[in-house]
Amino acid sequence: MVAQAPPFSSAVVNRDPFYRAISQGKAKAFWRAHEKHKPAGYFSNEFKDLVISMLQLEPTHRPSISELLYHPWMQQEVASAEDIKKEFDHRNVIVTEEREKEREQRQQLRNKIVDGDPDKANRANDPPARNIDVYAEEKLGKHSFKTKMCPDIVEEQLLAYLNPSKDADKPEPFQSKENYLIKFSLGKQCKPKPAEETLTQTDNELDDELEEALESLGQVQMMMRITKLPAKTEEAEESTYAVELLSDDIDQFRFNKAANELKKNCLNFAIEQD
Repeated sequence: MVAQAPPFSSAVVNRDPFYRAISQGKAKAFWRAHEKHKPAGYFSNEFKDLVISMLQLEPTHRPSISELLYHPWMQQEVASAEDIKKEFDHRNVIVTEEREKEREQRQQLRNKIVDGDPDKANRANDPPARNIDVYAEEKLGKHSFKTKMCPDIVEEQLLAYLNPSKDADKPEPFQSKENYLIKFSLGKQCKPKPAEETLTQTDNELDDELEEALESLGQVQMMMRITKLPAKTEEAEESTYAVELLSDDIDQFRFNKAANELKKNCLNFAIEQD
C-alpha cells in the first residue's frame, strides 16, 4: 500500500529480478529500483528495514508477529479521526477533478477516433456484424463498462492498439468468429535467466534489469468480451453493450494496472458516462 506496487511478481530467483535482489541480499539495488520514480525520501529507513526483514529468504530469519508490532516503523504516530477526514476530503477534491479531466479526454478521443473517421462515424450506431451474447450477470465488474458504440468499432480499436505498427512477426490475438471475444497479452514477457548468470551478475547489470522489470511488471494474459445488456424498456431504441476486461492471472495488481491503462489509452472513447 505504501509503495503502490508489489515487491515482486514471482518468487522465482531466475525469473524475477526483484526477488533475486532480495534473496541475494542486494537490498540497495532493490530499493534503488523502487525509488526510481518516487520523491526523495519517499521510503523511510525504518520502512525499508521492515519490508526487507519480512521478505527474508530463510523463514527463520523473518520477524515474528510480536516483533513486527514493536518495530520502529510500527511505533509511529497514528493519524487522528480529524486528520483522516481532512485527508479524505482532500482526496475527494482531487478525484472529482481527475474525473472531469477524464470526461474531457474521453470526448477528445471520441472526436478523434469516431468523428474524425467518416467510415466509423457512419457505423457508430450500427448493430453488431456477428452474433452477440446477452450479458447474464446482475451488475458490471470492476473493469467493465457500458457503451452504445458498435461492438465492431470497439474491437477494431483494441486490435489496432495491440499492434499499431502491423508487425507481421507479432503473435495475433485470438478473435472468436462466433461472438465478441478477444484473448490477448499485454506487457513484456520476462525471460528466465540461466541460474549461472544470476550468480555472476554485476550490480549494474542487476540495476538495469530491475529498472526494465519495474517499467513492464511482466506480461498479463487478458480477454475482452462484449455482450448486449437487456433493454430496460421495450421502447428503447439504442442498444447498450457491456465491455468486460477479464483475466485468469493470479497477479491481480498486474491485471488491474494493465486494465486501467487499456481503458485510459485505448477504450476510453467508448465508455458511456452514467
